[in-house]
Amino acid sequence: MGTWGYKTFENDGAADWLYDLEEASDSKFLFGAIKAVTRSKGKVDLDDALEGLAAAEVLCAARYDPPRGVQHAAHRWIKRVALVPGGQDLKMAIRAIMMIGTNSELADAWRSEGKLARWKRELAKLSKRLASALSAPPPDSKVWAKGNARNIGRTDPGCG
Repeated sequence: MGTWGYKTFENDGAADWLYDLEEASDSKFLFGAIKAVTRSKGKVDLDDALEGLAAAEVLCAARYDPPRGVQHAAHRWIKRVALVPGGQDLKMAIRAIMMIGTNSELADAWRSEGKLARWKRELAKLSKRLASALSAPPPDSKVWAKGNARNIGRTDPGCG
């Protein structure tokens, strides 16, 4: 599985996704990872789960000014694209986490390692951070988007 820790970015799949995020010019790449999970029929694929969790972490961080709790590369990307997730975006991320925790190849992998409970505690922490982010005032995207004509940080209409 390429995982060496319980936290989201302590695995190869999320690290690879973060590398690709740096190249993304807008929020479609990030929302695509969340949608891949929420649109899953049946068990969530391992790679989709890893990438969905990484995207949820970035969404959570983007709700704060300055972004917090993510790697520097994600922080820079959030600022560059002026990402300001809306409440529906955060709720969709929470749904994705629930799906990953209950019916995914990633959950199966942790179960087979005998470490499912510890990993699920990390998922619960992420869900709690996202729930807290719902009540945080969104940052001023105009400040983030200074010099950036596209305000991509608004809620993606297909994300709810």
